[in-house]
Amino acid sequence: MDSQEMPKELMERMKVIVQAETQGKHQIALLNNKIRDLAVRIKRCSQSGNKALKYTLEHRKRVAQNVRAVYHRYVMKKKVDAARLLIRDFMRQTLPVVRNRVIGQQILSPTEEAA
Repeated sequence: MDSQEMPKELMERMKVIVQAETQGKHQIALLNNKIRDLAVRIKRCSQSGNKALKYTLEHRKRVAQNVRAVYHRYVMKKKVDAARLLIRDFMRQTLPVVRNRVIGQQILSPTEEAA
């Protein structure tokens, strides 16, 4: 395996995270459309004087906004998970190289340097 490639297990986990993030973004887009449509309907109700329907639509809009906020948090969590996975893989690749360099070098004490 090349040192630049991610292990298969890590690739599978990353794939699942990215798919979940994509689905979350898709749901946010759908909810944005729903909120926009509800806002148009609320405006029409207020112009026509239909207060009962306007009240119901405002509640639906608030629910959709809260669900959208939940999806925003979900997508952000998935982004953080993906970043952690990439950092973990980066550390897995670089730490052995750094460790070998440090072990290979002898650290001289100040008295040995003067000699």
